[in-house]
Amino acid sequence: MKKTRLLALLLVLAMMAALMVGCSSKEEAAVEEAPAASEAPAEDAPPAEEAPAEEEAPAEEAAPEIISGYTEIGTPIVSYVYELPLVPEGEDISFSVWATTSDGLTQYLPNGFADTPGYQETEKLTGVKLDFTMTSSTVNSEKFNLMIASQDYTDIITNIGQSWTQGYDYAIEEDIFIDLKDMVENDMIVYKALYDQLDDDTKRDLHTDNGYFPVLYSLNYDYAEQSEGPMIRRDYLEKVGMEIPVTYDDWDEVLHAFKTELDLAQPLMLPKGIVHTSNMMMSGFGVSGTFSTFPMVSEPYYQVDGQVKYGVVEPGFKEYMEMVSGWYAEGIISEEFMVLNDNPMGTTYTSQINGGAAGIFFADGMMIENYITVGTDNDPNYDIWAIPDPVKEEGQIIHFLSKKSPIAGRLSQIVVTTAAENLDILAKYLDWFFTDEGAILAAGGPEGRAWEFDADGNKVRTEEWNNSDVPKNERNNVYSFGGLPLLSREDMPEDETYPVQEAAGPIWEANHDSAYVMPTTLSISAQESEDYAAVYNDIQTYIEENLARFVTGDNPMSEWDAFVDHIMEMGLEDCIAIKQAAVDRYYERSVG
Repeated sequence: MKKTRLLALLLVLAMMAALMVGCSSKEEAAVEEAPAASEAPAEDAPPAEEAPAEEEAPAEEAAPEIISGYTEIGTPIVSYVYELPLVPEGEDISFSVWATTSDGLTQYLPNGFADTPGYQETEKLTGVKLDFTMTSSTVNSEKFNLMIASQDYTDIITNIGQSWTQGYDYAIEEDIFIDLKDMVENDMIVYKALYDQLDDDTKRDLHTDNGYFPVLYSLNYDYAEQSEGPMIRRDYLEKVGMEIPVTYDDWDEVLHAFKTELDLAQPLMLPKGIVHTSNMMMSGFGVSGTFSTFPMVSEPYYQVDGQVKYGVVEPGFKEYMEMVSGWYAEGIISEEFMVLNDNPMGTTYTSQINGGAAGIFFADGMMIENYITVGTDNDPNYDIWAIPDPVKEEGQIIHFLSKKSPIAGRLSQIVVTTAAENLDILAKYLDWFFTDEGAILAAGGPEGRAWEFDADGNKVRTEEWNNSDVPKNERNNVYSFGGLPLLSREDMPEDETYPVQEAAGPIWEANHDSAYVMPTTLSISAQESEDYAAVYNDIQTYIEENLARFVTGDNPMSEWDAFVDHIMEMGLEDCIAIKQAAVDRYYERSVG
């Protein structure tokens, strides 16, 4: 299906190329129809000797042709070719980059992204060098905060959505990040052309309340499916003679059967954060409970018809806590869940799944192949399958699915800090990743390493790729150049997948909409940020210290209402009011 759509897109582009010839200045970065005069034969132009050489437009001032169209979901397509290298001859230009990677990837990339063929080829072509400061997801939050506090910023910060929580207006007004508006308008001709064709809702997401353009995002050719959700050992389910659980009552019956009949150590792998960061297993109670500081910062705010709510103090959160504390008391949840279920990308977590201890667990889709490969080595009957988020009643719609948008890439969001120099070169360098050449190289690495063309001109995997010792879920990260925003493409080779990988996304999206999801690009002023931090930091600490105690019974559930009252007394209403003001301003943004 993806290759068919791409072929159709290429045919459209070819037709447009035959019909349109355009040029645009770097300042305009606009798509224009070629005037009729452009069809004049070359011999009709004035002889070269009639025009002084100095009046001829230099080659670098003649913008390459831009051909625009749209994918089936409305994402714009722009074709543009940069003249490389981007760095003037004899100059040495580099930028420092803060980048995050998984714990498991460090063994294959000891120097981080600098070891990838994708980056190495990018440096060779563009002439731009990057100096990486790499952190693992385990320690990123702590080290990031230390960097910000020291004011010794790298030029670029990747994965910013997982690290920065104080609002982009504040970051720009405090001279931490820069406003990218001038860069995009003056030097990012491709990204500007893409932006001009986006719908108003998407443009609203790219701006702050004060009109700043703070973050550069990847753009999708297609909407991504839900990438994480609950999974079950289907072979265990068959052993106890039960069907895929749908409701919370179904889950309760299955989990008790896993405990009593199979004596599993972890019938349910409850995350250390009590609620998974994607809100799975809690959404059916009608609240968001994604309270976490690891592996990313998550706050349990959501909105219902524009009214901001905080999940922890809502009745649905209490229902959830009563359920999981009961399961803990009955041995459904391991007494060691705070240690064993800390890092979902770490070996302690994955070994529980691959070793057979877990019945129901939460997984990122990219980890499925690893689970199957290692799990079947340990147990030939190992069989996992995706299951939907539980609900109170069959057919119930839950409202916390991630919004579908051309803006893509939780990991491919960057900001540029006030430490950066040579912004004109940096702008063109970032823009290059939205061209065909840059996007393909960033997404798949250079031709001949992870992919090559077959006799029919299709991209296929190489022997090097197929014979690599690197696990498939990490393999593309080893060859490509991840971390920077790009135009996410569909035409890279499709690897063989297990049926569960194909089925997982639609299963995890079943009976979901995004009606309660907060806007993802809220802006908070410097004063609001200061006021918010002064109150919320203590609230966050108090909640962190007590949630697990309610699960384990150290705090009896009979004290839950007093716990909620204390949170409110600590000033939560003021925090909610700040978030409410931010939501109100978001919907008032002008994108004209």
